[in-house]
Amino acid sequence: MAPAYGATKAFESHYLESLRLRARRSGRPIFVTEIRPGFVDTAMMKAERPFWVVSPALAARKIVAATKARKAIAYVPRRWRLVAGLLQLLPTAIYEKHS
Repeated sequence: MAPAYGATKAFESHYLESLRLRARRSGRPIFVTEIRPGFVDTAMMKAERPFWVVSPALAARKIVAATKARKAIAYVPRRWRLVAGLLQLLPTAIYEKHS
C-alpha cells in the first residue's frame, strides 16, 4: 500500500472519531458514520480480479441503512469487517514471531 494512501485513511478515521465525540458532547442529535467500503463495481475500480464485489446499488442501500441505524463504523459489504479484523492482528503476529 502507498504510504500516502494509508496516512489519509488513518487521518480520515481519526478525524471522524473526533467529530463523533464532539457531536456526542454537544448534546445535539448529530451522528457521524464512517463508511469503510470494499470493492464496489464502478469505473474507478481497477483491480483485475477483485473479490467480494458489490453493485453500486447494493453499496448505496447498505450505506443508507448504516447511517439510518446511526452506526459509528460500517463496512460495505459487512464481510469486509472480517478482513479488517485480520489485518489488525497481522502486524502483531509478525512482530511477536520475530521477537
